[in-house]
Amino acid sequence: MRERRHVFRALIAFLVVGDFQVTVNKLVDEQVTATSGLTVTGVAKHD
Repeated sequence: MRERRHVFRALIAFLVVGDFQVTVNKLVDEQVTATSGLTVTGVAKHD
């Protein structure tokens, strides 16, 4: 029972961190787009 709870907690932490990572990536992308126009469109297309 304890192990299962530990895994569940780890899974939630993983999902939360994943969402946070995505949010940070979006903010960084917006920041880079604002600063350096054309190079970013190439990066965005590649992604």
